[in-house]
Amino acid sequence: MSATPADPWTPIAVPKQASAKEGTANIGAAKLWYWDTGGNGEVVVLNHPAAQGADCWKYQQPVLAKAGYRVIGWSRRGTHRSERGPEGDTGTAASDLARLLDVLKIDRAHLVGSAEGGAVVTHFALENPKRVRALILAGARLGVAEEDYRGMDKRVWLPANHNTPVTFADIGPGYRGANAAGVKAWAEMAGAAHPTASAVTQPAGAQPLTWARLRTLDLPVMLLTGDADHYSSAAHNRLVAQYLPKRELAVIDEAGTSAYWEQPDAFNAVLLDFLRRNRGGRSLPPPPVVPAKQPWNVPSSSRAAMPAIVSGPVKVWEKVPVPEQVPAKAGWADTKPVPIWHWDTGGDGETIVFCHPWSQSSECWAYQQPFFAKKGYRVIAWSQRGFFKTEKGPADDPGSAADDLNKLLDYLKVDKTHIVGCAAGGCTAIAYSIAHPERLHSVIVSGSILLPSEPDYLQFMANLGRGPAGQTNVPVEFGEVGASYRAGNPEGLATWQLLEHLAHPNGWQTGQPWGADRNWKTFGAMTLPILLQTGDTDMGPSPALQRLFSNKFPNWELRVIEEAGHAAYWEQPDAFNASVLEFISRHGRKRV
Repeated sequence: MSATPADPWTPIAVPKQASAKEGTANIGAAKLWYWDTGGNGEVVVLNHPAAQGADCWKYQQPVLAKAGYRVIGWSRRGTHRSERGPEGDTGTAASDLARLLDVLKIDRAHLVGSAEGGAVVTHFALENPKRVRALILAGARLGVAEEDYRGMDKRVWLPANHNTPVTFADIGPGYRGANAAGVKAWAEMAGAAHPTASAVTQPAGAQPLTWARLRTLDLPVMLLTGDADHYSSAAHNRLVAQYLPKRELAVIDEAGTSAYWEQPDAFNAVLLDFLRRNRGGRSLPPPPVVPAKQPWNVPSSSRAAMPAIVSGPVKVWEKVPVPEQVPAKAGWADTKPVPIWHWDTGGDGETIVFCHPWSQSSECWAYQQPFFAKKGYRVIAWSQRGFFKTEKGPADDPGSAADDLNKLLDYLKVDKTHIVGCAAGGCTAIAYSIAHPERLHSVIVSGSILLPSEPDYLQFMANLGRGPAGQTNVPVEFGEVGASYRAGNPEGLATWQLLEHLAHPNGWQTGQPWGADRNWKTFGAMTLPILLQTGDTDMGPSPALQRLFSNKFPNWELRVIEEAGHAAYWEQPDAFNASVLEFISRHGRKRV
């Protein structure tokens, strides 16, 4: 059931800009640069993220102007042609915005704020509620001075010494990997926005932002974010939503903090819809949300559709308790030269074998073991050499992951099986599929970069900008677990981290060959049905990378699990299990 191959990313051309006046506004302490399309329409003021300046809104300016709005963009102090002002009198960004609007003789406006710009407009609205028609907070980094919000930030923000470029934090992995020209243009704008190395340290508002203050914000607010936003996750927005009387939420697919640049069509669609419904003093509800037919989506194109708008009650995170495990035999297989640790639920059903990520071991499948066993499958998981209870083995005889798995299946007398591999386990699954296709019904790789030795793949990975191993300080959980899960489920994150520590009793192991060449030729020779699955926030195997892979396999399907990173099996187990079950049920002997 292969679909039509799709490009990893289809760039969206920057549109011709509307005519606009450019100038500087003297607010007393500094002169601030701005542009203004003019006209008699309601005013929309665009407030840039810290990484950018007023020039970052090239996709929004002509679209909003064409819709009849007077559109204004401005640069905060020390950013893109705005003066720094006196070092001892920085004021606040919210008060600067008020003075700018005074100079431009604007009484009321709709305010759009991206990242740190979202904090600016929130403070402005609290200090000047009568001057705001509606707020659009896009990937807003609000810095709420409350323990629950600070705890979220602590779990998702990179450490100060992370040593990664700004594009890594502000642009989603799919766009970074597949659209080098777009990233270059964004980075050039960021460079122009910051002509000096030292930024102006200016508070967003005069008082700390608290839940009590947010409750007083009695105006329409759109909480918008990209699904791959590291710092302003969907869970962050759901927490903030608990304290806003008139709020709506939306998540744009395949976008990071810079959704305005990465997915401008979807971003603009949300803006235009929200502004239309809150134009002229009216306040209309969004259309009802249509429930999805299945708990995954099929991203055949990089162009995100307008997302669903949620206005009803929301929970910060829907926690899924780890189910009770079914009885399983666990032990070491009599395999040479290394006894392989595994567990096996037994039974006469079709077999499904799980291959663990590099961060985990056989013990990470607590959500999958009882689910598939109760569906009638014989479920097996194992630990590769050096993981959990499987010894590393002799250095002069590393064997291969595929060969070790083959020995394990011989020992367990399994003739044919479905194979599921997550992350590095996906490399094992693909290598085994190439080496021993006769022993498989189907192949599922989830959140895996597969590591083919091909120039276009290597360029994609280099474009991600994470840097060579050992030169960055990105925590394991940051790369493996999605931002929403880390933000919204600290207990689940702690359990995942415990399992990660158990998996590596002697430190992280590397060096065992996979067991088969992985390249476009070997992928193209695979006739087995393969499911390419990933989480929408996965920092490496993004949906864009999966589209690149899909073009190389003859018999593929592609799915994305929403609000999940590398560890979709743990973060979104219900969706993960449902997807795998549906796929394997159509292959092998047991069909539905």
